[in-house]
Amino acid sequence: MNLFLFLAVAASAPQDAPAAKVEAVPAAILEAPFPVTEAEIAGHLAFLADERLRGRGPGTEQERVAALYVAAEFRKLGLAPAGEDGSFEQGVRFFQTLRSKESSAAEASLVMSLGESRNVLAWLPGTHQTLADEYLLIGAHFDALGILDGRVHPGADDNASGTAGLLAIARAWAAGPFRPRRSILFVGFGAEEAGMFGSGAYVEKPARPLENLVAMINLDMIGRGRFLDMRLLEKGKALLEIPPGPGVGVLGGGTSPELLALARAACAADDLPAHAPEDLPPWMRKAVESAVAGRGDHAPFERRKIPYLFFSTSEHDDYHRATDTLDKVDVGVLRRVAQAAWRTTLAIDARDERPRFVDSDR
Repeated sequence: MNLFLFLAVAASAPQDAPAAKVEAVPAAILEAPFPVTEAEIAGHLAFLADERLRGRGPGTEQERVAALYVAAEFRKLGLAPAGEDGSFEQGVRFFQTLRSKESSAAEASLVMSLGESRNVLAWLPGTHQTLADEYLLIGAHFDALGILDGRVHPGADDNASGTAGLLAIARAWAAGPFRPRRSILFVGFGAEEAGMFGSGAYVEKPARPLENLVAMINLDMIGRGRFLDMRLLEKGKALLEIPPGPGVGVLGGGTSPELLALARAACAADDLPAHAPEDLPPWMRKAVESAVAGRGDHAPFERRKIPYLFFSTSEHDDYHRATDTLDKVDVGVLRRVAQAAWRTTLAIDARDERPRFVDSDR
């Protein structure tokens, strides 16, 4: 995914766009304590971004280890397996481009190869007599770029951070004070970096009917301590009086203003600035939405007209580089974003009505 254009422009826009008309989010939700510590989140990050996992490249044994880790954490929480044959896993096949061994670097001869990855799926059943047939999907991809040009790309922010957030939200739902009325499907997606093959595989062969899916929440790159953390934009951000601290980009409001309103409320409760294309003038918003269309694991769901929200602290100078390391992740900010996303799902579940999908003209 590449959020540079979206977030660079959205961050500079005035935050005065009218909110969608939805009922107020109950204070009990906006003030709900997040029952996950920074230490727990840091533990997930340390495992996933460890040098020994060699960047968790799609189809590698190290990506397989990451999938097993996610499944083990789901199992610890008492979540039910929702994959194939009673397991937590769903097989994913993907195409990858490889340099031919017979070619020199100068010739750059490339060949296509079929790789194998997997999604990791866990189910938390709802408690409502009728709404339990519906479900929310909360997802994050656990793969990264692996080894490129002889260097490990650990993918600490992209996307060990989102995976840690997913596991934190799963724990908050499984062990927290709220029981879901609707069911919840937690999904770790594989092979995102190869072209969103994991999320694509899910919508082609869903564990539960897509017509019962109320909303998809995607967590990708949620661990930077500063919003849009790029040196190139420092002067521009200062001129525009953009706060130098944390913030989160929220994509998806164009297809569901109701979801965006709930996310804004959840972020505001923690004084976490939220930035969205809906804050822009119409002509600029369309250009930005067009530029980011189809990027991220939410895209296959959007194409099926399923409302979604995409949380990200945005692109940064270490994006898709070997320098995307554990020391660059701000665990405190990651926890705040995960908390906001969890409270957003609480608010979605508390409403009797399903969010509507609004067709985009981009």
